Amino acid sequence: MAVVALLAVSILAFLSFVVKTKRLPALALVLCWMVAVFVKDAMFNVAFLNLKLVDVPPTLQALYLRMLNLYFVTPLIVVWAIDAVADCVRPLRKASAAAFAVAALLGVDFAMVAIGAWKPSDGWPSWLAFAEAVFVYATARMLTGSFRGLLRKEGVVR
Repeated sequence: MAVVALLAVSILAFLSFVVKTKRLPALALVLCWMVAVFVKDAMFNVAFLNLKLVDVPPTLQALYLRMLNLYFVTPLIVVWAIDAVADCVRPLRKASAAAFAVAALLGVDFAMVAIGAWKPSDGWPSWLAFAEAVFVYATARMLTGSFRGLLRKEGVVR
C-alpha cells in the first residue's frame, strides 16, 4: 500500500515538474538530477549501510520504497528547488528555497522511516539526517551553478 501511495504522489509531483516552465537549461537539469542521485545514493548505501547506521528490512516492498526515494523523489525535490532560484538575485528567496528543500528532504526521510523502508540503528546521531539533506542540496546547487557558468562561458546558453 505504501509503495502505491508513494508512487502516486511521485507521479503527480513529476507531472507538475514537467509542466512547469524551467529556468535552467536541460543539460544543467540533467546534471543536477545526476548529482543528487549520486550523492544521496553514495551517502545512504556506502556510508549508512556499511557503517550500520541504518537497518533495512529484507522485504521487496522496502527495497522498492528505498529505490523510489533514492532515485526519484530526492532528486526531484533538489532539482525543483534549484530550478526555482536559478535566475533569482534575492538572497532571501534563495535561502527560503534552500530551507524548503532541506525541510522536504527531511520530511521524505522521516516518512520513509515511518512506513518502514529503513530504520535508524542505535548508533544513529540525531543531526545526521539534517546534515545529509543540507549536503545533498548544497552539493547539487554548487555543481549545477558551476556547470551553468561553464555553459555560459562556452556559449551553449545565454
